[in-house]
Formats: sequence, C-alpha cells, structure tokens
Amino acid sequence: MGAGKSTVGRQLSRLLRAPFVDLDERIERVTGATIPLIFELE
Repeated sequence: MGAGKSTVGRQLSRLLRAPFVDLDERIERVTGATIPLIFELE
C-alpha cells in the first residue's frame, strides 16, 4: 500500500490507450470494507 502502483498504472493506461482498473477501489466497492480494514481482519 502506498507504493504508487495506481499512479504508474494510470500513466501506463494513458500511454497504452488501455483501460485502467484500480483493484483496491473495486474490492472496496464490492466488499463494502476499506483495504486497511480487510488487512486488519485477515
């Protein structure tokens, strides 16, 4: 967490003209829990 993967991913998606999917955002939306909470519970 906090390593800049999403930032680099967004930049690459623009360069490659490919869709970008932020898995943290998707997981939070589907589970209703934040990523830090998921790590805490697991």
